[in-house]
Amino acid sequence: MKAVTTQQMEALDQGSIKKGIPGEVLMERAGAGAFDHIANYCETQPVYHWTHFLILTGKGNNAGDGFVIARYLDESYGAEISVFSACDPFELKGDAERNFTRMDLDIYTDMHELDILLVPGTVIIDCLLGIGMKGPLREPYKTIIEKVNAAELPVFSIDIPSGLDADTGLANDSAIVADCTITMGLPKTGLVLNDGPKYTGRLKLIDIGLVNELVEKQQTDFEITFESEIDENIKRIDNVVHKGTQGRITCIGNSTHYTGALILAAHAALKCGSGLVTAAYPQSLRAYFHAVPNALIHLPLADSDTAILSLEAKEELFNHLSNQDIIAIGPGLGRDKSSLELMAEILKSCKQPIVVDADALDVLTIDSNALNREALTVITPHPGEFKRMLKALKIKPTDSDLDDARTVAKRLDCILVLKGSRSIVVDPQGNTAYNSSGDPALATAGSGDVLCGMIASFLHQIDDPFTAVKTAVFIHGYAGELAKCKRSLIADELLDLIPHALRLLSPFA
Repeated sequence: MKAVTTQQMEALDQGSIKKGIPGEVLMERAGAGAFDHIANYCETQPVYHWTHFLILTGKGNNAGDGFVIARYLDESYGAEISVFSACDPFELKGDAERNFTRMDLDIYTDMHELDILLVPGTVIIDCLLGIGMKGPLREPYKTIIEKVNAAELPVFSIDIPSGLDADTGLANDSAIVADCTITMGLPKTGLVLNDGPKYTGRLKLIDIGLVNELVEKQQTDFEITFESEIDENIKRIDNVVHKGTQGRITCIGNSTHYTGALILAAHAALKCGSGLVTAAYPQSLRAYFHAVPNALIHLPLADSDTAILSLEAKEELFNHLSNQDIIAIGPGLGRDKSSLELMAEILKSCKQPIVVDADALDVLTIDSNALNREALTVITPHPGEFKRMLKALKIKPTDSDLDDARTVAKRLDCILVLKGSRSIVVDPQGNTAYNSSGDPALATAGSGDVLCGMIASFLHQIDDPFTAVKTAVFIHGYAGELAKCKRSLIADELLDLIPHALRLLSPFA
């Protein structure tokens, strides 16, 4: 989905209105869509977590969205509903004023009343400031935002967290920390840039029915992947298939300290639908594989009892790799020089697409050209690994992760996944997709290994590599969102959420 600036979004809104879609209709769709997401949240929470809804409004169209949401909540729930306005209702104009008059609820404007409204069991809906907000925060907005953050209650921000610049993602003196941001029409660039991920929480998109012709013509710097695109990417499985046609994937790695990493990666590939998945590891570690999935194929490799992969295993490994579709290297590998030398040989000699993860990225320390291949290469560094890569490639980092990611992807002629709270997928041509899915639950050991196996699997399932990678990244994040508790998810449990995520995203899962 194209990510747009404030100016571009306003032009699309006005253009759609001129094409015959009334602004009031766009606002109704926005409010109704936001209500649906809030209702979904309520269905997953004990009722005592949402005994009171507090809608915070200003005086622009964002307030109008809030009034629509308040009306839907009032019609659907028996919970207490309060509307607190930062301005006198007489200041409202246009569609916002019309929706205010349609709302049959009392409105609060006194700051002392806000303290009384911020009680346990309250769900806050932030409609204070829209995407047009620029510059330092004025009162009473600054104080309201500070009170909301201090209350530590669940917050849904509508379109953009109040106080966050919708273009740059920079927070002003203060910005609302949202648990979920529901953005309208098209996502705004500031949701993923700079401070954006810190304030937006989960990111959801509402289709308000902008004129498609105008959207298609809009030029943007990057896109953000949302679930509406994933259904298009997961195709029907042919009725006549067998395990050999469903993808032969080999995952290579493991060392004494990280015996579970390779299992997680290989298991993830199986969970995503790959037909034949092999785990190749040092034979000294075979005892650690007694409880792995029965469907997993084992390839214990000669290691001279060191539990470290080396060129000693080259012949046996290469004989196996000759008929594989996709290779993934790195999970649990360790940084021993002999292991990195074997990885360098794989990258140099094998013609299949290769996913390079974790310690295998350190192959650059022994050969700065190791990742420059004619065949497809996907690299998946986290920020620490990416920093080491920049150093090995003698690239001076800038203040922009996006610019640095594009530089590396172009230099190495690869697809790069810079993992983070809003992971970035970049190809050599500079095409860029930020990921909208994910949850703090994924900040756990082994989560990246699961992603490695998922990417390997979808590279075989989806013809276009860039689409395959961003699809895998989205599903990984979406599976994390399905966790019942963000504090206690472990990577082993994430594997079991993959089929659930796939089923929710596609009828062909």
